[in-house]
Amino acid sequence: MSKEQNKVISCGYDSLLLVIEYQQHSSIFVFKQKIYVDQWDYRVCFINNHVFTFQPSFQIYTFDQQTQQYIKYYNIPVKSGGQLCSSLFPSIFNHIKILSLSKMDVTQIQLNLFKSKMNKEVNHTFFQLEQSINCKVDHYYYQCFKNKLLIKQITFN
Repeated sequence: MSKEQNKVISCGYDSLLLVIEYQQHSSIFVFKQKIYVDQWDYRVCFINNHVFTFQPSFQIYTFDQQTQQYIKYYNIPVKSGGQLCSSLFPSIFNHIKILSLSKMDVTQIQLNLFKSKMNKEVNHTFFQLEQSINCKVDHYYYQCFKNKLLIKQITFN
C-alpha cells in the first residue's frame, strides 16, 4: 500500500501486477491497471504515490500523468537479480533516510541498499546502488519500528 494509503499493488504467480486505487467519492477500491511482468515475485515496494519498485530485479515503475498508467521506467542491474526470494523479507523503503533495502537470493542473502534522488527537472526519482552485502545464509528477517530497522539471523537446528 502506498504511503498515502490510496493505492495498492498486488503481485502473484500469474506474473501480473494489479494496481488498485481508492476512490474517495465512493469509498471503495477500484481496479485501475494490469501490468504484465516477465517473472512473478512477492516484492512490490512503493517509494511514493507515483513510483514503486518490483523485484526480482530492481525494476522502477513510474506513473505517467498523460496515460494515467504506471510504466516501467528502468531497472538497475544488481547481484543475484532475477532470483526468487522469501516473502518473509519484503523490499522496504525508508522515507526518512531515502533508502531502499531488498533481498535478492534464495540460497543466501544478497542485501542491496539503494539511495534515491529526485530530479525535479524531469520529475523522476532515480536510484543508485549504494552497497551490496553478501550474508552467505538465507535465514535473515527484519522488523521495522519507528523508522529503525532490525535485521536478525535466525538459525534452525
